[in-house]
Amino acid sequence: MSSKYGVPYQIDGKMNPEYTRRFNLAKGRIKGTKPREYGALLKKFGVPSVVHGEANPEYYRLYRQELDKDKVREYHRGYTRGAGYEAMRVRSWRKQGASIDTYGQFLTLLAMAGYKCEICKVELTERSRSAHLDHNHSSGKVRGVLCTECNKGLGHFYDSSITLSHAVTYIEES
Repeated sequence: MSSKYGVPYQIDGKMNPEYTRRFNLAKGRIKGTKPREYGALLKKFGVPSVVHGEANPEYYRLYRQELDKDKVREYHRGYTRGAGYEAMRVRSWRKQGASIDTYGQFLTLLAMAGYKCEICKVELTERSRSAHLDHNHSSGKVRGVLCTECNKGLGHFYDSSITLSHAVTYIEES
């Protein structure tokens, strides 16, 4: 039985050296050889995306040159608009155990907080990934809306008030 390189992968339970040689040759890992050219990518820019098993800087320079920055920006803006985005956020909160049923509840919490993080008071926007729903991981009870950094901070302290008080003591003593 032969593989896609024309020789068996193993002989008597051991790796076939000829298979390894042909595999490396196909990937361009042997000096003086070209990697197998990947059709559309090579046709588009005239250079392969991978050379000797590593990313080809010339390919990525040409790729970045061709990017229409306005189109990319518009695509990302569109991602955070619409029912799909809202449903995705609610699904992720429910999956984490937060007791929230609609995106509207999140917007109400954000408005009640004055569109600011409830810990550091940094400005938050309603369609911003920087606005995080904070909740108690054991009970699922929603506590409020936080910025990314404060949410990460609480997460790193495992929502423990004892550990947080030790951190406050440590900061005040130094």
